[in-house]
Amino acid sequence: MTTMNKFTKKIAGKFGIFAPIALAILIAGIVVAAIFGFNTAPAYSDVKTLTVKVNSYYTEERVSAVKDVCKAEFSKAGVSSLFDETDVSTSLNNYEIVYCFKADEKADFAELKKNVEEKLTAAAEASGENKTALEGLQTLLRVTVNEKTAMRTATRHFALRAAIAGGVLLLAVFVYVSLRHKLAAGLAAAAIALVTLGLTVALTAICRIPFSAMSVNAWFISLLFGALFGTIAAGRMHAAEKDEENAGLDAKEITVKGASEKTLFALSAGIALGTLLIGAMGFTPAQWFSLLVIAGLVSALFTAGILYPAMYPSILKKLLVSRVERSRYDYVKKSRSEKKKNAAQATESAAAENGEGESEAK
Repeated sequence: MTTMNKFTKKIAGKFGIFAPIALAILIAGIVVAAIFGFNTAPAYSDVKTLTVKVNSYYTEERVSAVKDVCKAEFSKAGVSSLFDETDVSTSLNNYEIVYCFKADEKADFAELKKNVEEKLTAAAEASGENKTALEGLQTLLRVTVNEKTAMRTATRHFALRAAIAGGVLLLAVFVYVSLRHKLAAGLAAAAIALVTLGLTVALTAICRIPFSAMSVNAWFISLLFGALFGTIAAGRMHAAEKDEENAGLDAKEITVKGASEKTLFALSAGIALGTLLIGAMGFTPAQWFSLLVIAGLVSALFTAGILYPAMYPSILKKLLVSRVERSRYDYVKKSRSEKKKNAAQATESAAAENGEGESEAK
């Protein structure tokens, strides 16, 4: 018996241990999300923005000079930005620096815009010892103020499309596995995918992982993991159940024979390695995305590799009992049918013999 088989043997039938763990995570996720909501990433919250656009060649010195002016004016106005982003054109001949502030920031942004413009113009016009990296750019600088709510709206729309795609995926998995194996296997595969998604969403809320459109991507990927792992696990279990060599085994032994943990762990290791590499090479949003994908992978592995084998013996026992009862019922029904048929044949034979006897007497 392999190590994986020994592992499956230990967890098989222990649904009462692992189900409460999954249920506790789901309930905790619902409670945290209901009370605190998701930890929305600043870039996907409603914000006020102040943008400085420079229609001139990009240099680090010019960006630093613009930021120094803005920082000084923000300090005077008593405001601080949530974060800032520098967007540079591919040709490097223009760029803009976007500062984001809380949507409920009370400062007078019209006045702040005016002050920033004046200070930038002064820096561009300075000469001699006061010369700055912005020299000569007074006509090439533009400051704008705006309120952005489109990012959150776009995220909601994206989530709706992802939900529709997820529903189609669940239906496809259910139909495929049901046709290839049986209805119960199709239901199991779809349920594994759905529980995987639920656990991933719950972990997002509990661990306060920043929520953004990329989070919705990660949730959908977790659903894919659940669908893939569920298809493998349900298919293997059904194959073991139907294998004639396992006819004399009990439900727990059949579960061990149909174990797919080795395949699932190997897949998980490969996917996890690739995801970690992506996170290590990316910026902060990519790192959070990678973390959430890993959470989805762990959820899929737990659901398909532990929760399902822990539950399967109980399901299989009921199926086996149902089959025995059905066979017994069919046997009794067949016996009664045969008795009626034999009685009818006997009656016909007796009637035929009586008819022949009467003919001979005549």
